[in-house]
Amino acid sequence: MLRRYATKSRALAASTQLLLLLGFGCQLKSSNVVFASDVQIPRPLKTRVLEYWQARINHDFDTTYALEFPELKKTFKMQDYKAQFGPDVVHQRVEVTELTTQGDETQVKLKVYFRLNAPVPGVAGKEEYAWIRDYWKQVDGKWYHVLKDWVPKERQ
Repeated sequence: MLRRYATKSRALAASTQLLLLLGFGCQLKSSNVVFASDVQIPRPLKTRVLEYWQARINHDFDTTYALEFPELKKTFKMQDYKAQFGPDVVHQRVEVTELTTQGDETQVKLKVYFRLNAPVPGVAGKEEYAWIRDYWKQVDGKWYHVLKDWVPKERQ
């Protein structure tokens, strides 16, 4: 019995070390965000992508708002930001499959799995997925998510 416990403890310790090596920190409840093995992503950006999408999955919009591009917050207030995320789309998990960087801007290709709670015939309650492009910009050494459809007021 003691031998079996010791073996399980070593396996658990090894698993925990592997997760930490891969960049999955203990600060998140569980990770539903995975990175394809061939995607080379700088650790600071990887941490931010992981934090952002895990927060989206957990409906933690205070965290996602904090990770949005600073200029957005000057014109897009928290209540307006939260209002765009309704209860009808429930994100399940995200796969990061590709990365393209140009200067301080990066485009991340994602396969986002979700479930629709809205009464849409044929898809309601079923897990579906969509390919999306996610945009990130580095400001003063920190990476921020950039909403694709957001345009600063001075450019409207």
